[in-house]
Amino acid sequence: MIQSNESAERIRELLDRNLQEVFGEGDNDRRHAAIAELWAKDGVLYVPPGAIIGHDAIDKFAGDLRATHPHYVYAPHGSPQVLHNAGRLAWGSGPRGEPPEYTGWDVITVRDGKITALYVFLDENGATRLRRHLPLACSEQSNRRHRSSTGGKAEPRAAPHAQPASRSETVCPRDEAPGEIRPQAGAD
Repeated sequence: MIQSNESAERIRELLDRNLQEVFGEGDNDRRHAAIAELWAKDGVLYVPPGAIIGHDAIDKFAGDLRATHPHYVYAPHGSPQVLHNAGRLAWGSGPRGEPPEYTGWDVITVRDGKITALYVFLDENGATRLRRHLPLACSEQSNRRHRSSTGGKAEPRAAPHAQPASRSETVCPRDEAPGEIRPQAGAD
């Protein structure tokens, strides 16, 4: 049997602090410092628009998302749960003092006391509302470029399985433009 060397308390702390200090933080410098402290350099954030890789890309995504609704707060719903080197936390977000506009789950994996992956699961009731807050996704940007290059026809394209050129950027698989979001199958 393999035993995890990750502290359950550290995993709980990472879940709580990431929710508040990364996604709930409006100050760019504080958010950037929190990411450096909480995330592995090659950490991957999986959100409905796609996978976001590395500190700079995660910081940009979190900052762009925060800017769309700066008056929202993130509140945990219950206590974090931990299993081996992973943990999960239910949360809600909306204007302070009001019921959440959307809810979801954060599921993390941890290595050496830092987040290596965060999977954000949005509850169905709020997923549509949240999508209006999400930063412009790679698929939308790429589809516009593709339609303009094909005379307005949205022809299907296969997504290559290339990895990002750098672990501090994200890649749009349709055209591998750096700094964009990698769409995931089943993200809708």
